Formats: sequence, C-alpha cells, structure tokens
Amino acid sequence: MSLESEKSGTGKMTENEVIEMISEALAVPSSAIHIDTISEDIPEWSSIGILSILSVLDDHGVSCEIGNTGALQSIKGIVDLFRASGKLE
Repeated sequence: MSLESEKSGTGKMTENEVIEMISEALAVPSSAIHIDTISEDIPEWSSIGILSILSVLDDHGVSCEIGNTGALQSIKGIVDLFRASGKLE
C-alpha cells in the first residue's frame, strides 16, 4: 500500500497511484500517461506490455474477464477495472 493510500485511511488506491503502477509496468515515465491515454499513444503498450499490466491487476486482486480485454487498451479502462473491483477511492 502506498503512502497516499495510508494517508487516506481507506486502504484504497487513488487514480494517480494506478497510473503510476501502469507507468512502471510499461517502463515509461508517469508524466507520459494520463487518464485519456490509450494503448496507441505508448509504443511500449504492446502485447508484452499488456502482460505486464495483467500482472499488476493480478497483484492487486483486480480481475479482467476474457470478454472485457478492451478495458486493457486505455488508462480509463484500467482505472474502471480497479473501481469495479472496489480497489479505488
């Protein structure tokens, strides 16, 4: 759990924390990613990048159904997965 989550007292993550985790998974600066970023905006967001993102989801207990893999094509979609799993403030 990050410092921001600890400060909030909820144990839940913020949108910015999710963005930071995705930037680390893709090995790109977090400044290059924002809520409107889509996979086509980031060359590192390849099939290997999606596997890294899936690993982040798994590490945080967030599931992505086979029929919902389109959610993995945008930051907003990934944030929505965290929100639907109850992991986001």
